[in-house]
Amino acid sequence: MLVISKILNFSKVDVHYGVYFAQPVNPDLDNCANYRKIIHHPMDIGTILNRLYLDFYKNSDQFWRDVGLIIKNCRKYNKDPVCEIRQLCDTLRECAIILYE
Repeated sequence: MLVISKILNFSKVDVHYGVYFAQPVNPDLDNCANYRKIIHHPMDIGTILNRLYLDFYKNSDQFWRDVGLIIKNCRKYNKDPVCEIRQLCDTLRECAIILYE
């Protein structure tokens, strides 16, 4: 719970990075109609929190796999490294790496 809380609340220069990944992508509201065609296993911080509360994870590897899936999905869908959400994702990735280590 501490790790996911740090990821969710990670901020830098008044930008709260985790909130952009707190809920599942909504293809209609988020203007990405083809999201489900590209991303086959969506993941978000809210789902991870629910899984933690339900004792879904049997070990830390499963937890970190889901954290990585958030980042992997974002990078797969947002291939342009100068895209704003991709930059947010890449920064959050660095935070996750530090927490993992």
